[in-house]
Amino acid sequence: MPGIGKKAMDAVLAVTDELMSCVREDFEPNEGVYRINDRGDYVSEEDWETVWANHPAWWQDAGCSPTTGSSHPRT
Repeated sequence: MPGIGKKAMDAVLAVTDELMSCVREDFEPNEGVYRINDRGDYVSEEDWETVWANHPAWWQDAGCSPTTGSSHPRT
């Protein structure tokens, strides 16, 4: 099965740049957060959902791989 293509995947991965503007150091107790990269940058669940809501629904699945260690929820 062919992949989605470099141009499409680059667009999906560019969402990380949008998420970088939401990175925070501190969160409320029990606040849902997502790690967006291997450097340990985290965004709130609310910011995560807001950013991804501006893009096609399938992009989130394409950009979040359990094998990369990125974009996993941490609660």
